[in-house]
Amino acid sequence: MRRAEMKAEKKTNHSISAVDNNMDSIAVMAGKLAHEIKNPLNVIYMNLQLLQEEWQEASTPRERRLLQKMAILKQEAQRLRDILDDFLRYARPASL
Repeated sequence: MRRAEMKAEKKTNHSISAVDNNMDSIAVMAGKLAHEIKNPLNVIYMNLQLLQEEWQEASTPRERRLLQKMAILKQEAQRLRDILDDFLRYARPASL
């Protein structure tokens, strides 16, 4: 009976190790994916910020509407950045 228990324990440990390896792989892949999304998103955000600065002296109603739309786009880009940060925190394995 002891041998059967050892064999079962070994199989369980092997399964746990396989799951850990899969989770590590998923975390690495998630990190790379988030990084690939975050880079262009940061470029979009920074360029929107530069455009807002350029159009800061908006004088016509059309220019003011354009400035408002830029602000909305910038808010949504920031929201996506925050989501990616949360995703990265979730995807990282917890350290002991």
